[in-house]
Amino acid sequence: MKIISFSGAHGTGKTTAMYLFAHNYKKEHPTESIAVLSEVARTCPMPINRKASGHTQWWIFNTFSNKLIESKYKNTDTIITDRSHYDIIAYTHYQSVHGNKRLVKDVSLMLNITKTLWEPLYDKIFLRRPRKNEYLVSDGVRDTSEDYQDCIDAYITAICLNNVKTKIEYDYSI
Repeated sequence: MKIISFSGAHGTGKTTAMYLFAHNYKKEHPTESIAVLSEVARTCPMPINRKASGHTQWWIFNTFSNKLIESKYKNTDTIITDRSHYDIIAYTHYQSVHGNKRLVKDVSLMLNITKTLWEPLYDKIFLRRPRKNEYLVSDGVRDTSEDYQDCIDAYITAICLNNVKTKIEYDYSI
């Protein structure tokens, strides 16, 4: 099993790019079984974005991991996602810097779990950067603050480049 992820801050077109990529990937690899996994944060029963708690971040981290495990045991060859574990770690880091200092240890633990269990399965991470006023639109869930988006983007970029830079490719496909 391999994982191909679109990573980046909210409102960068990851989901749109993921579906387009999955469509083309399946055409190029017709015999491979693929699964497409969208972000899980929208289904979280707790507040997300800047109102997230440690419980929120662990729920998102574990739910995402569980969905990957389910796909693995369905004998999926390739899983294509619009988030990576590194995204979740970046949002948790934001919380640790902006109010909940207790999450510093959680960031470290999440990073260690990701590096040990998940990073070897990531085949490619397409990093999407913000394009002002293109995808950052209000949908009732997404935080539309450009400052927040920029901050998350900086954290995701730093975390990815410091941990998995050989698997990173910048994506400007759409």
